[in-house]
Amino acid sequence: MKILTSAKINLNLTIHKGLQDNFHRIESDIIPVGIFDEIVIKESGKDQIYFNKDKLNDALTTIHKSLSIIRNCNPSFDKSFEIKVDKQIPIESGLGGGSSNGAAIINFLCSNYELSMPSYIDVVKNVGSDVPFFINKQPATISGIGEIVVNLNDTRPIKVIIAVPKKGLSTKEIFEKYDEMKPKNTKKYSWNDISLFNDLWNTSVEIYPELNTIKQNLEDRYNKNFFMSGSGSALFSLFEENEEIEEIDSKEFNLKYFSITKKIDCSFSQNDD
Repeated sequence: MKILTSAKINLNLTIHKGLQDNFHRIESDIIPVGIFDEIVIKESGKDQIYFNKDKLNDALTTIHKSLSIIRNCNPSFDKSFEIKVDKQIPIESGLGGGSSNGAAIINFLCSNYELSMPSYIDVVKNVGSDVPFFINKQPATISGIGEIVVNLNDTRPIKVIIAVPKKGLSTKEIFEKYDEMKPKNTKKYSWNDISLFNDLWNTSVEIYPELNTIKQNLEDRYNKNFFMSGSGSALFSLFEENEEIEEIDSKEFNLKYFSITKKIDCSFSQNDD
């Protein structure tokens, strides 16, 4: 079975005061976008997981965690799998590649083997806070610690520029620094009635000052505001569907990845190839 798993962008991100079960309380409007990892999964005598052809034994990946939570939720399920992931979504970018992979495995197993779906709160605590969004597959508002998912009904087509700097950012490090800094309220923008802001922006720039320079250079080139997705370091800007968008040289802007893509309606698809 072949599965395409998408990236996402956080159109906005609020970090609420106080913790819930040692997790930050958040609220965010999130949309899937057309950048994909490819997963090929088949039954095997034992679990074997490969990322870009390299075999991983690290039980901390979201795929390992997703297999574990499914087995804990379905004790009689005894299948093992060979899983090969062709990673195209940049890591440590705030685009949700790992969470998307994990959600695809959970949905695949529950659908194809008629297994019980773990609760979203258990998924957040044991796999990752973005995973319920990807399990749900649709554009959505998430809240709580990621376990509350409400579909967004905005069906407008949108083009998206995604620019990923060479340096990635650790989600754990960003949130630790955020707690230390306790930054003030973030400036909010609006584009076609879509609210755009990120409460982690000032923290991310504190850790990675060049990120602000990259953002300013992109804004000068496109005459558009750019925003950070998730905990970074990916930057994005929104365009009307019919707008012409100029390609840029990634090296000129010190980027490792640049894409002109679009909002999509579903976070992944699968076929029997």
